[in-house]
Amino acid sequence: MEEFVDARRSLIVFFLTRLLAILLQDFLRKQERSNGTHLTFLTEGLETSIFKSYFNSWPQTAETKLYDEGREKVAAIFKHQGYEVKELPEEDVQSYINCRGTLKVWRVNGHELSLLPASEQTKLYSGDCYIVQYTYPGTERDESLFYAWLGQGSVLEDRADAVFHMDAIVDSARGDPVMASFLFPSPTLCAVAQIAQNKEPLQFFLIFQTLIVYKGGISAGYKKFVAETGVDDDTYDEKKTALFRVQGTGPENMQAIQVDHVSSSLNSSYCYILQSGTSVFTWIGNLTSSKDHDLLDRMIELINLAWQPISVREGSEPDSFWSSLGGKTEYPREKEMKKFIEDPHLFKFTCTEGKQVILSFLLFSGRIICFFLGSEVFWLIYFGLVWFQVKEIYSFTQDDLTTEDVLVLDCHKEIYVWIGRHSTIKSKQEALNLGLKFLQTNILEEELSLEAPIYVVTEGHEPPFFTCFFEWDPSKANVSGSPALVKVSTFKMHGNSFERKLATLKGKTSSGTVSDCC
Repeated sequence: MEEFVDARRSLIVFFLTRLLAILLQDFLRKQERSNGTHLTFLTEGLETSIFKSYFNSWPQTAETKLYDEGREKVAAIFKHQGYEVKELPEEDVQSYINCRGTLKVWRVNGHELSLLPASEQTKLYSGDCYIVQYTYPGTERDESLFYAWLGQGSVLEDRADAVFHMDAIVDSARGDPVMASFLFPSPTLCAVAQIAQNKEPLQFFLIFQTLIVYKGGISAGYKKFVAETGVDDDTYDEKKTALFRVQGTGPENMQAIQVDHVSSSLNSSYCYILQSGTSVFTWIGNLTSSKDHDLLDRMIELINLAWQPISVREGSEPDSFWSSLGGKTEYPREKEMKKFIEDPHLFKFTCTEGKQVILSFLLFSGRIICFFLGSEVFWLIYFGLVWFQVKEIYSFTQDDLTTEDVLVLDCHKEIYVWIGRHSTIKSKQEALNLGLKFLQTNILEEELSLEAPIYVVTEGHEPPFFTCFFEWDPSKANVSGSPALVKVSTFKMHGNSFERKLATLKGKTSSGTVSDCC
């Protein structure tokens, strides 16, 4: 009987699919559109941002209650069929690079950089900015990854200086991008990134493994700001009251973040450390797991080995605990749900300088123009005194990374600016600014945060956490660098797009080479 029902369902799905195909062909014919028109099939609940943008209003988040009710109903059905139902563990975090490399951290002090000793490089202050350089073993040689970390309370001057310093470091040795006096011998530049506090990508936490972020700052720029404005200096002091939120997934990815020492900063999904005078409390949220409790114990030891904390579970707090937080108030008690992350979108930026653009209809808003040419949609973005034509590439592959263009891979939580060797973008600073421009234009109307991490990736030096979004073929990579590296990689592609296609037709790689553009 069950086999008959399954066969019947399969037959119904088959006929519905065929009917839909017939209706679509009829619709395209009546609209006088080509059979090659791009079609996108959507499932209820998994609508893309660009689809939702065509409606006046759309629910932004799914209700947790509906999710929980659905999960309980599914669990009940399986239990009724005699299956044992267990809560699935959270997915293990995955790093695409070797996280056992060498870490160096510099604090920005105006026009100077202060190298932090190894014992202090995992302790950052939210009022300061830092440059992080991570060197790790690559496939053929050591590779380097740079971050400019901008503290939430840092001053604008320090933020600008941080990006300037990072750009100067990268540009200090063109062709073989290494920082002469600070790095290990001859590492290849992997990528640079600009990130803001509280918007850090997972990869950033994985290379630190353990990270403590204190309030306040100790840089000259922050101290000057406090003195000039008269605001309270909330820089961490063991004699002051401090509240830390403990987060992470394991010993190789755990953080303690100092938050405002008020009860509204608590959340049932986390564990906390409360330091008040000579008393230290550990607060365990009702929705935390044994893994969270283990991280809490490890963080206590890292912050101060001498602490003898009083363990408190949510709901059994003593009065002294609440008085240290200025009294008891409401705080989030629901389980934090991970938002559904859509597939990434790839956009090609083509410089229109010297080209004639024909259009049939346009919408103009500020310095972004949207064009509709038949079934195609593309945008023009004004950047650096030049208009760039921006077009989304559907079902993208590695071959879409054309060396004459700049492409942006929008991963929703972070974006990657890929710079082709023959593109018009000539510096990492310029590429970071282009990435920020992309966030500001909000092409897909997906409400991207302006503080989303921006990676800059140079053609030929794509890191694994970028190539993982493609079916990557290393033989197609346009490598450059030292003569030894090029000799090792003679099987790889060189030259512009025309030269590569010509070489492919001839069955061999092109011998043409160019210098790094970034």
